[in-house]
Amino acid sequence: MRKKIYQYEVKFICGMKKKGDVVAAGRYFTAINVNNPNKENVTIRKRISVAYPGEKVGPITKFFKVEFKEHQSFEIDCPDIKRHLKDIIDDNEKFVKGFVIIQSPAPLHVTAVYTVEDLKGNIRSMDVERELPRKIKIDGKI
Repeated sequence: MRKKIYQYEVKFICGMKKKGDVVAAGRYFTAINVNNPNKENVTIRKRISVAYPGEKVGPITKFFKVEFKEHQSFEIDCPDIKRHLKDIIDDNEKFVKGFVIIQSPAPLHVTAVYTVEDLKGNIRSMDVERELPRKIKIDGKI
């Protein structure tokens, strides 16, 4: 039976870019904060999809489950993303972009914080974005 769930596709950009070709030279950080605003416990699943430049399709991880109680929060940051990608990308990739895909049976609060340092370590940019879900149908349960 197909079931409707909430899906969030959150852009990430992580690592050091020494030469500005696809993006500006600098060090990029992403921190994705996920909060369960519901009055019940929620089990979600997440996966990571890598996007390569030049319209090259990147790899995608398996789903990872996360269980958390009402009003609890957790963060997915660059070290977490790289840890999940360790088996599917080259260890030499110091810079990676793509999407964290979060699926939940209930609505969540998902906020992404993006920070960029220049090559001297000075903060050059910070942005905070609230991610909105879309409803999709899946087979089975999360």
